[in-house]
Amino acid sequence: MAKINVVLQKQKYNFFGKKIKRKEFKISTKKRVWMKAGGNDPFKWRTDFAKTSVCMSPKCHKKLFWDKKNYKFKYKDKYPSNNSEINCLLICNDCCKKRSVIAGKK
Repeated sequence: MAKINVVLQKQKYNFFGKKIKRKEFKISTKKRVWMKAGGNDPFKWRTDFAKTSVCMSPKCHKKLFWDKKNYKFKYKDKYPSNNSEINCLLICNDCCKKRSVIAGKK
């Protein structure tokens, strides 16, 4: 039996022909991802918010501080309207630069 490979491309235009704009993550999503990356309970971000976390890059694990803004929230996939917590990635600025350079070479 023949194997069929299906490649899904990211959608650039909606049903009406307008270009899809990238949406920002909600602050609650960012705080839950921040808490989960730091090893804390993500649902206690309202009461016991941790001011430190770590980079989610597998090679880095650099310590991040909420007040210093030495981090970025990035999308794991390149689909512009998927703002779920599963799609959010917390990385340091150094890893963000490396990721941008690698994406630019492709």
